[in-house]
Amino acid sequence: MRKGFALIILIAIAGCGNKEKIAFYFDDGKLKSEGYLVNGLKEGEAKLYYPSGRPKEQGVWKQGKQDGLWILYYDIDDRKSAQVNFKDDYQEGLTTYYYEDGVVKEKSYWEKGKSNGDSELYYENGKLKQKGIWRNGLKDGEFNSYYDSGEILQKGSYVKGKEEGIFITYHRNGKVMNELEWHDGKLNGYGKHYFENGIMEQEGTYRDGNFDGPWKIYNETGVLVKTLQYDKGIVLVESKR
Repeated sequence: MRKGFALIILIAIAGCGNKEKIAFYFDDGKLKSEGYLVNGLKEGEAKLYYPSGRPKEQGVWKQGKQDGLWILYYDIDDRKSAQVNFKDDYQEGLTTYYYEDGVVKEKSYWEKGKSNGDSELYYENGKLKQKGIWRNGLKDGEFNSYYDSGEILQKGSYVKGKEEGIFITYHRNGKVMNELEWHDGKLNGYGKHYFENGIMEQEGTYRDGNFDGPWKIYNETGVLVKTLQYDKGIVLVESKR
């Protein structure tokens, strides 16, 4: 079987040393990638291809580092899958991902290779899925999530990548599904769960992510059915009302 190979062409450029045009090929001889080297470093425009011959990604190198806008493609009719900005080999500025039909899937801002700033995720129908803030590559600040119909799904906050404070999740009808207290990335504190009609379903305390202490269980009319006594997630006692 013929193995992939590279073709290098030397081009003399005044004041720049040798500029080498370099190309790599798939086993069947189709072009896999092409670009340039100057003094042994990648320089200028580069292109990569799928085995189908369609473009896979393209962008610019500057002294061996990715720089400026890079465009990534699906292997479908040259459709873009992403636009990523680089500076000195790090993601910098706006990055955008797309669904196959061209609808925006995600938008986020980067600084020196880390998520830093606003981030938005979208459903294929174009509706906002999630919105939040990142700092130094970690979730940091308020995050809101939404159903594909646009209604609020959940809201809560993060501190240095960990859940902190009250998180509220909603049923599709807009009524609260649960209210949970988080500290340092773990469920710690009082928790409340509700039926879709808004009636309390159960309530009690979490400790390190587990049910702990007494939990009261209700039916859909709000009548107390039973109480469960937990210790680190294990039921010790069950008492009927």
